[in-house]
Amino acid sequence: MAEIYTLKGLEDYAHESQMFLKLRTRLLEQVKAAGAESNSIIALHGTEPNIINDSDTEYELYYEAFSFNITGLKDLSCYIIIEIDSGQVHIFVPPFDDVIKAFLLPSTPEAINETYGYNAYYHNNLEQVLSKLNPNCIYLNKGTNTDSGVSTPCSYLNVPELNNYKKDEDLLYKIFAKARSVKLDEEIEIMKRIIKASSEAHIEVMKHCRPGLMEYSLAGVFRGYISTNYGLQYSFKPISASGKTAAVLHYPYMDKRIEDGTIMLCDMGAYGYGYCSDIACSFPANGRFTEKQANIYNIVLKANRAVIQTMRPGMDWTDMHLLAEKIIIEGLVDIGVLKGNVEEIQRKRIGAIFFPHGLGHFLGQDTHDVGGYICGHSRSTEPGIKCLRTRRNLEKNMIITVEPGCYFIDFAIEQGLANTDFQEYFGDKLSEYRDFGGVRIEDDVLVTENGGEILTDVPRTVAQIEALMAGQNWRSV
Repeated sequence: MAEIYTLKGLEDYAHESQMFLKLRTRLLEQVKAAGAESNSIIALHGTEPNIINDSDTEYELYYEAFSFNITGLKDLSCYIIIEIDSGQVHIFVPPFDDVIKAFLLPSTPEAINETYGYNAYYHNNLEQVLSKLNPNCIYLNKGTNTDSGVSTPCSYLNVPELNNYKKDEDLLYKIFAKARSVKLDEEIEIMKRIIKASSEAHIEVMKHCRPGLMEYSLAGVFRGYISTNYGLQYSFKPISASGKTAAVLHYPYMDKRIEDGTIMLCDMGAYGYGYCSDIACSFPANGRFTEKQANIYNIVLKANRAVIQTMRPGMDWTDMHLLAEKIIIEGLVDIGVLKGNVEEIQRKRIGAIFFPHGLGHFLGQDTHDVGGYICGHSRSTEPGIKCLRTRRNLEKNMIITVEPGCYFIDFAIEQGLANTDFQEYFGDKLSEYRDFGGVRIEDDVLVTENGGEILTDVPRTVAQIEALMAGQNWRSV
């Protein structure tokens, strides 16, 4: 495997390209342009270990995205001070005793300075450094994540040493979140490498799939591949759903045996050096699509490709969602699941019964990356549209997922059938698809001046998937 795709390769590239300096410089310029006071600082909390319940053991480590974004700091439990005028970075590491030194590899100021070139101290030097800097204002990173609803990011630094100075909790977050939604070229290069590794892993999943396996086995294939070959980990809890469970959008269990003749939906991504991928593949468990499976799959693929071919900088993401939804409705009318006028069906929001989630989300240092609703857009209250994670206009160098889906969700269909305004639009073929499950096709897409560039590299057509699962060269199909 090429060294540039390993964790070490990603780190070397980031530092050699001065990516974090460029990200930090961009943010500071935007903060100053927004009216930050002179002789002021940004204060952040770095990554903390994620402890399992009340124990002293930890979950896998994910870097705190805001602080990592502009420092590349991997070390834990640090305080970070950045001078807005000069760009100077000050890192404060926690103290440690001999027990910690024996069990772990604790950070020291000397090691921080040697590794990153930052000014470095212990926690107890924070008050002294602040006194020397005497900032006119301390800008803290506080704001609401529009996906999770959490209003205080992990990067919010709340220590008593800051209380003697003027603090601002309003300016920084929106600027920071918006900046993260538009990637530098260096970030794009790193994400391309993560997405490439994830694409390869999805191909391995399809190669290994067969009836009789457990759903969790395919998640294990994915993790084994990205860990063994690249040192990566899951970017989120994987979804490996078969048959009817593929209609559960974030199916949590993966405990069913895969049955012959069912559809698989595998939604999995990799995380490495602070960046994520997120790819969903749908395919037949036995390697051959049935007519019904091919029908639904091709409808969703058509929606996916239409959006990617249409999207450009300046386009409203809501319009892209509605484009995908319209194509799904048209397809369902064509096969007899729905009937009637497509525009009426869409206007009545019946399409959201089968495509209930948003078209996609920003991707970066979080799987559902920040910046979705920070530019004056508000969430819709209409079915389907209300689930969009952003309604912004697209900008060059955004990376966003395009993931239309079509699902046969029992309770949603029952609600639709019970609605007297909807009943005339359900076709005779609906009952034949009730046990189908669902299909989602998710690509990671870079917004360029010329349109959407697909970064995912997996078989997508019915013929390509069947060729791969038959042991043939899918790229020649």
